[in-house]
Amino acid sequence: MPEIIPALMPKTIEELRDKLALVRGAARYVQLDTMDGKFVPNVSFPYEAKGKLGQMPGELPFWEDFNFEFDLMVEHPEETVGAFLSLGASRIVLHAESSEAHLLLRAIDEIRNFDCEAGIAAGNDTPLSALEPFLYRVNFAQIMGIRRVGFQGEPFDARAISRIQELRAKYPELSISVDGGVNLETISYLAEAGADHFVVGSAVFDVGDAKGAIEALAQAMQ
Repeated sequence: MPEIIPALMPKTIEELRDKLALVRGAARYVQLDTMDGKFVPNVSFPYEAKGKLGQMPGELPFWEDFNFEFDLMVEHPEETVGAFLSLGASRIVLHAESSEAHLLLRAIDEIRNFDCEAGIAAGNDTPLSALEPFLYRVNFAQIMGIRRVGFQGEPFDARAISRIQELRAKYPELSISVDGGVNLETISYLAEAGADHFVVGSAVFDVGDAKGAIEALAQAMQ
């Protein structure tokens, strides 16, 4: 079933709590863009500096209201994936460029063995063939709707359309998520191309009415 997933990149757990409150009751899943300052330039919770994982909270805010999807935009996620599983992740996204394939496959097995869903992503400059070693082990693939990974408010990268179409044609049963560049103008084209999960950042949180934005996106997708 198509799904709108608000995306947050908080610097602190206080900011995370504030952003979650804006979409509480309007979204079942939220994606936390988790950045180490090495794989991408930005740093977000729970990282404190480039590559330094900060102290983990005992539980996430509003844990009873959301399923948390962590998009691990970090180098060598196989080294830290256990920490996010312990936080209660429902889904974890790994990036094909972030480590060696055999290490990412090992991390995917760890995720799946924890009864958590695993996704694999690739930037639009990476051939789709880079995803293929993982597709038989993951629950979904994530296509990037922007060129610069780890930023919100970036312009839409139209290459996402053909990449989704190609994946959908080759893997008709595959769940496909698109992250970045999703807004009222693009979501219908992305849905028509074959995406079924829509990760949305600025089009939800920068409009003044996050819950209303989610409702409008859902209507535009139909």
